[in-house]
Amino acid sequence: MRKLYIIYTACLLCISGVIFFSRHVEAINKNIVISQIKPGKSTSSRLVELYNNADVPIEITDWCVYYSSPSEVKQTPALGCFLPSAPSDHIFIDSHGYILLASSQTKLPSDLVIDGGLGTGNSGHVFLVNNFDQEVDRVGFAALGYTASRPEAAQALLGDSKIIERKWDELTSTYIDTDNNEVDFLPSVTRNIYQYGQIYDVSDICLNLDGIQEAVPNGYTLDEAGNCMPPPVDVCSNLDGLQLDVPVGYGQDDSSNCRMDICLNLDGLQEALPESMYLNDAGECVYRDLCPNLADIQITLPTGYIEDSNENCIHDYRPLEISELLANPDGSDDGREFIEIYNPNANDVSLSDYMLFVGPAYAKAYDFEPDQVIKAGEYLAIYNDKVNFTLTNTGSAVRLHSDDGRYSETSYINAQDDMAWAMIDGAWLYSNRPTPGAANLISIADAQLDEIPASVSNLKPCAEGEERNPLTNRCRAISSVSGLVPCKAGQYRSEETNRCRNIVSDISMLIPCAEGEERNPVTNRCRSVAVLAASTLKPCPEGQERNPTTNRCRNIITSMPTAAYAPTQVVGQSSNIAMWSFISVGLVAILYGVWEWRQEIMQLVKKITLLRRQK
Repeated sequence: MRKLYIIYTACLLCISGVIFFSRHVEAINKNIVISQIKPGKSTSSRLVELYNNADVPIEITDWCVYYSSPSEVKQTPALGCFLPSAPSDHIFIDSHGYILLASSQTKLPSDLVIDGGLGTGNSGHVFLVNNFDQEVDRVGFAALGYTASRPEAAQALLGDSKIIERKWDELTSTYIDTDNNEVDFLPSVTRNIYQYGQIYDVSDICLNLDGIQEAVPNGYTLDEAGNCMPPPVDVCSNLDGLQLDVPVGYGQDDSSNCRMDICLNLDGLQEALPESMYLNDAGECVYRDLCPNLADIQITLPTGYIEDSNENCIHDYRPLEISELLANPDGSDDGREFIEIYNPNANDVSLSDYMLFVGPAYAKAYDFEPDQVIKAGEYLAIYNDKVNFTLTNTGSAVRLHSDDGRYSETSYINAQDDMAWAMIDGAWLYSNRPTPGAANLISIADAQLDEIPASVSNLKPCAEGEERNPLTNRCRAISSVSGLVPCKAGQYRSEETNRCRNIVSDISMLIPCAEGEERNPVTNRCRSVAVLAASTLKPCPEGQERNPTTNRCRNIITSMPTAAYAPTQVVGQSSNIAMWSFISVGLVAILYGVWEWRQEIMQLVKKITLLRRQK
């Protein structure tokens, strides 16, 4: 097991070494490469050559070539940078072109002159960075016995001439770049001829446009700031002449045509005066008041109104109707007299447009409660505790008058107790069944009893100590039976009248019960004889007994039956499986330990054997 730990540790160290100590550095760009390097001090001849492997020109504006020491100390300033002479200039290198950076000691014509040194000439690094300070290519070199700390993969070896050159691929006419300096470079010598002058400047005419514009684009104009301005756009193609902006008084439609705008104060193009609007003296479109006869400005017709010939808004619904009244309630009149109103329309109606007039000559006028509304198709009972009117018993008249002059009215005489004056089937008549807030009902004397409703949900609640008669809908005193004197012996209390009646007198008048029936002594009703004589019943079979309640035979149950296949508990099976599983795992662990420690065990056995021999 110890050997396994050692192996695991070694693997982890190898992985860590690859991650943290690898010298392999991938170049960002595969096109521009460093093709030759001749290092040396500032007093010696030095050069760095670059080459474009690509088939197209590449921009190298603000790119720089640097040298760093063997321990990766960056030398500043750079060996050379490709800086534009003006903000509008861009520097390019030709396809498969060279760039030469050389010191004056080489006496070679070059693109850039190297001012600084390239170390001692024994080791170091040369690298190329772009305008974003990202490395494009890197070469680490060293003479025999020297080291460069950060090459691409492995350092290139300097020969006796102290010049290295990248390997050339004849098939592709490009330099080989595998990102391994040791593989890509060979010791070399100075060439007799070096190419230079293959970089060039391009001037961008339009600084405000993306990309490089060597000429002003067609239709564009160049301003004094060096910006290329697009050609002017005619915003009104349907109008004569060039329109850079929408003219005053016009608006654009969906086709970008300019049209006369009727309403300049409204958003969007209004070619016609909108409905319900008019043009005021200021040339603005404003809403017209559709109902000048009403208090508030009405942009649209209010619900339930129409416009008449005089441009006034009038009600467009049937007037409310008086449908029922109660002038002489049984008992006190306070809060119990009512006038019922019916709304025959399909929309709610506010009572603020109506007044109530009461009296033989409609002398007294009453307003309704504020914001009171009667819903569509419903009845509303107005009691005299809310509107302070009085209906005399001898007779009077009631009128419901609307603001537009329409009205509903009725009159009555000789109102009897709890008799409602109601409109029933198109005629006014008295009914002994008041229905405030509900459809009117004819008197009980003229109606079928089984058609009389048990209750009306909108009736005013009865006073304390009263209840509603289910037949007449009137309130009546609640009869109490708790104080009744118990009936004498031989009597019973009638459920209908609560009076005591003689049992004997009732029995003597009863019709005899039919055959097979008997009289119930409690109710005096006939009932079937439920129990037959036991002597007439057939005996039950063996193993059965007779049910005393039903006289039927049933099985005799002496004890609880046992299932034919009763479940039995299995003990120890799962325990044995678990035990053998642990034993098997333990044996495997012991055998594996013996195999791993076999050499140590053998040595221990040898030592014990040797000690025994010595004794």
